[in-house]
Amino acid sequence: MVLRYSPSPPKKNFQRDFYAILWGEKKIAKRVHFLLWGTLFLLLVLYQWICLRDVYESQGEFLIRGGRGSVIDSFSAKFLGIGGGSNERDVLNAFFLSQEAWECVEQKLDLSHYFRQNSRDWLLGIRPWSHREDLWRFYQHSIDLDTSRDGSVFQLKFQTFDPEKAHAVVTELLRAAEIFVNEVEHKTLSERIASIERELITVSQSIHTAQQNLIAFQSQHGLLDPKISAEAELKAISHIEGEKMRAKIQLRELQAYLSPQAPQIKEVEQRIASMEEQICEESAKLVGADSKELNVLTLEYIDLKTHLDFLEQERMVLFKLAEETRIQINQKQKIFIEISRATLPIEPIGPRRIRNIINITLLAVLIYAAGRVIRGIINEHRITSRP
Repeated sequence: MVLRYSPSPPKKNFQRDFYAILWGEKKIAKRVHFLLWGTLFLLLVLYQWICLRDVYESQGEFLIRGGRGSVIDSFSAKFLGIGGGSNERDVLNAFFLSQEAWECVEQKLDLSHYFRQNSRDWLLGIRPWSHREDLWRFYQHSIDLDTSRDGSVFQLKFQTFDPEKAHAVVTELLRAAEIFVNEVEHKTLSERIASIERELITVSQSIHTAQQNLIAFQSQHGLLDPKISAEAELKAISHIEGEKMRAKIQLRELQAYLSPQAPQIKEVEQRIASMEEQICEESAKLVGADSKELNVLTLEYIDLKTHLDFLEQERMVLFKLAEETRIQINQKQKIFIEISRATLPIEPIGPRRIRNIINITLLAVLIYAAGRVIRGIINEHRITSRP
């Protein structure tokens, strides 16, 4: 028997056959076609039942006493590196996703080792050589913070492969959150007191300056209080007006039986004229045009006195705020209140393997059908374009 050697087809022939199959110029056997789709479907099923592990979710509820702004203010926002105007959910969510919370849970429960040992999904999950940053991001995808409709009750959720581990993580995160919230509240109140004390020093210096200006104004013009001086002037004018009225009555009585040239009449007329001149002088002090007169001095005095009164009221308000803040610090009220402890999950919440298989299969069929249509259009164009 003579053995014949048949050389393997050249590489160019293989490439030509591959492109021919790709463009529809050469069809593969139905058996190969069915085997290809069956293999892909089998790989999808194996991936869903072998690589994807069951996921359990533990959750715990808590609230922040004191309403909006009890913990959330400019200091706590800066403390977490987020913008101002944030609400409680933003700050708490930033804390749970932060490196601080991750390190706290990592030290107590060794999540890095746990993730590496229990994650079989190398495609989308954790691999044995994953860095700490990858593990931290995986931890962030596993945690969620929800709120009630009114925003007062918070619900912390964590998903992982074992119910006991999920329960332990939520328990540790709630403990860390309580420490964080109370520390931030204490630091916020301490910062507020320091700010109030600095403002008190500034206001006290302003009050001292305003007092000196008021004293200098009174010494310069020889006035104790222009308001009192104005009232005294008005009383004096009123008294003179009364004397002038009585003198006019006396003049009419004298004119009834004495001649106009009588000395008694001349005396009363002179007294009335003198009182009118005195009234004009006193009135000029109140409404005159000279800036040194009483009405202008009164306005300047009122302006200085009003500024001093405003500063004193501001100082009293700051004293009250400082006292209230110190009382809050001394009371050491519990801001973080745990409503329900972390639950121990019984049934897994995912993955929904059958639904995933159906969705992926339908998507693959749609993509394949679209590809067939596009390939047919291209082939028809190539045929019609040939000479």
